[in-house]
Amino acid sequence: MEETLNLPNENPVNPSDFDCVRVAEPENTSLLLGSMDYTEIVGTYEMRKEMFAAWAQFVGEVVNPLKTVANYNKGNYAPLDQVLNEIRPKLAEHGFGLMQNPVVDGNKVTLTTILTFQNGACIVFPPLSMNAAKDEPQPLIATVTYARRAALNAIFALYGENDDDGNAASGSGKKKAAKVSELDKKKQEVVELCRQRIAEGINKDTIYNIIKENNNGNRQPNAIPDVVTCDKVIEEINKL
Repeated sequence: MEETLNLPNENPVNPSDFDCVRVAEPENTSLLLGSMDYTEIVGTYEMRKEMFAAWAQFVGEVVNPLKTVANYNKGNYAPLDQVLNEIRPKLAEHGFGLMQNPVVDGNKVTLTTILTFQNGACIVFPPLSMNAAKDEPQPLIATVTYARRAALNAIFALYGENDDDGNAASGSGKKKAAKVSELDKKKQEVVELCRQRIAEGINKDTIYNIIKENNNGNRQPNAIPDVVTCDKVIEEINKL
């Protein structure tokens, strides 16, 4: 004879808790823009309103990351760690969280970036897809890193690139070496010094301000106009 186990129904399920999102009722449900090919904004009207107010404050305060790595075309770009170090404190300050989810299929990398907000709303950005040079760990990881940085620069309206340095991920990075000028060498020396001092614990804003004061208000080392200015910046940073 089979026994039936009857459990007490202390928390009955309310079917209305599982209602599907109805785009026809924007005051009470999520606003969905298109499909996965478009940005999806999730949350009630009031949740979205609060989130976008915080977003406006964040955009007004975040600054471009320092470009500290040289690429194939003699320019510099901000690496992923520099971009994250610039945006994450400001995101947290305004109630935002960040997720980046990569999916690898063969040599194809697809990255989805999700911006969450403290009230439960979120923004799901369209997937970014690109192909690695090979279906091997190193080029795949390089492609994921490049995709993450490219997505963050675009989404957060940052200027962290001078030229396309995705050649390492795509396999098209074999370029003829160009003659490097004395000024280019000095700029790179400034860049390396900035990385070194930041790693030593020197406040990055202090370093930025030294460059800005000697570079017509521009804190980017690659915009320094001459060797003399580079030497002056190096001297002052070394005093920190």
